[in-house]
Amino acid sequence: MAAQLGAGSVMAVELNREAYEEACSNFRNSPWNVHLQAVHADIRKYAATCNESFDLIISNPPFFQRHSKSSDDLRKLARHTDELAYPELLACAAKLLSDDGRLYLLLPVMVVAQIREEAGKSGLFLSRRINLKGYARNRAKVAALLFSRTELKYEEKELTIYRAEREYSKESERFLAPFLLRFADAGKTVGRASARQ
Repeated sequence: MAAQLGAGSVMAVELNREAYEEACSNFRNSPWNVHLQAVHADIRKYAATCNESFDLIISNPPFFQRHSKSSDDLRKLARHTDELAYPELLACAAKLLSDDGRLYLLLPVMVVAQIREEAGKSGLFLSRRINLKGYARNRAKVAALLFSRTELKYEEKELTIYRAEREYSKESERFLAPFLLRFADAGKTVGRASARQ
């Protein structure tokens, strides 16, 4: 998606071997494959040895702390912070981020205050928060957060994903349409349709 939106180079760092191999396969089959590279590494080791800086870092990190866990080892690794605590993640991001760079995180609403405080210790400031609700009747459980090294005017908004069962809201459709085949129809241009492959 980042390459489709114009990123000149995209580096994906993945701890899990199976997920890394799947990413490599997806990248090889992508129309933007010349812009995509995957690395099999622990982000802490990668950050410690990497001499590059990045204008944009996007992370959907492990969500849960001290919650009951799945018996599936890969699911536990992906969903729980045992392997990568939030302060470690933020320290890695601060090390890798360019001076004008941006960090996007997708996290549970219940940890936003903690993350905001921890980010401040790494010199990162929360400038935008979008609370994501499944339906208008629901409370937001997840938030998309934007951090930078500069303290900017803070913005907060809500986005409702569905307006009815299996029917996206107009606002979420506007964000997702360039990337999902479900929005392709005869009225779309061939270029847009092929961009979603």
